[in-house]
Amino acid sequence: MGTGTNAGIFFHTENPGPKKKVEKGYECQICDDGFKDPRKTGSLYDVQDLKESAAKPEEWATYVIRVEGKRITLIVNGKTTVDYTEPDDAIEQNGFIALQIHAGNPTEAWYKEIVIEELP
Repeated sequence: MGTGTNAGIFFHTENPGPKKKVEKGYECQICDDGFKDPRKTGSLYDVQDLKESAAKPEEWATYVIRVEGKRITLIVNGKTTVDYTEPDDAIEQNGFIALQIHAGNPTEAWYKEIVIEELP
């Protein structure tokens, strides 16, 4: 990620169309300590939030997002940052995977070697 980055990786989401907020799914936050958002890299946005980024700006990081049934695990650079299980009454979700960056800010997010695997 670049310096001052505020971006994310969404899953179980939908395309809400122009000027609408994403209201479905989850965001795996990508936000370095230099950006004003209090939710930092490695957070499951608004579910389990980190106050310090699990990755350094200007360095490549490995971000593993594992969704197995109702269990969501986020791992940044080999360290588990989130291990969350949805409540029993949560509706099973599906939807798209999306890469996000906030417009209007001098920010960059870089992605490479994206791999999507189906779990056994």
